[in-house]
Amino acid sequence: MAWRSAKVHDFHAGIGGLHAITLIFALSALERAPAARCVARCARLLRPGGLLFVRDYAAGDLAQKRLEAKPNRRTAEEDGFVRGEGTLARYFSRADFDALFDADFEALAVGFVERDITNRKQKVTMERRWIQGKYVRRGAPPLFSVGGRANVVEAAPAVRRPPIDAAAPPPPPPAGSADRAHHRPCAGGCLGCAQS
Repeated sequence: MAWRSAKVHDFHAGIGGLHAITLIFALSALERAPAARCVARCARLLRPGGLLFVRDYAAGDLAQKRLEAKPNRRTAEEDGFVRGEGTLARYFSRADFDALFDADFEALAVGFVERDITNRKQKVTMERRWIQGKYVRRGAPPLFSVGGRANVVEAAPAVRRPPIDAAAPPPPPPAGSADRAHHRPCAGGCLGCAQS
């Protein structure tokens, strides 16, 4: 089998744009200008009505509080830090998210996720905060259901298959399945193998 690869720009052009893109803890590793370019690129790759799902670190996260205690970890940007291994860490407020996405996207849902994670061995509770959003590219209504109403109309009702009866015998093997040229021998019990 020959594998082919393509750049995402070639792929999306062939299908008229992507339906959805996810950015999971990706923007926090970029400075402001590259993060804005990343969001603009996502808007170019999505078709009108395409969805962008985002989750990243929120302001007030425990990791941010720990980095604030180390003054040598600050970057030139007020919300940026450098972790011990050298990667960038940014923490977003709702205003930061609005500034990043408002030019090309309409917010469908944006909110904070807050979790208290307890390490029972060390008897420490960690207050974690993330911000997540669901955005639709401007230019058309969302391609998928939003708020419980479907935006895609089915041409015909779905066809339901009958349930599989566990007590029923397996179906007979297809004609020509005894041909070993297309079948890997097994330890027995296989329908297409003469060893059973």
